[in-house]
Amino acid sequence: MLEFEELNTKYFNEVTKAVNALVDSKVAVHAHDKILDDQIEDFKNRLTVIDGDIQTLQQENEQLQKVIDESQNAQPIDATNIDEHCQPKNPLSERLIKF
Repeated sequence: MLEFEELNTKYFNEVTKAVNALVDSKVAVHAHDKILDDQIEDFKNRLTVIDGDIQTLQQENEQLQKVIDESQNAQPIDATNIDEHCQPKNPLSERLIKF
């Protein structure tokens, strides 16, 4: 009977260790799952920002394409029409151009 109790205690301790190891593994898996969920959410947010940046770049590209198209149809700049192409941005620049 004593031998049976020793064997029973030994297996009980081993099973307890195995169960504790499984519980620890389960806790670790849940912690990693939370980390992965946070990373997925971060990637989704970054994708949203990137999509917005792509749309902004596409709009700016369309505007630049429009400027290119308009400039190809414009007459060449020379000494006689340069004043038509100079657009001063402030009064000081306007005075410098007229001077």
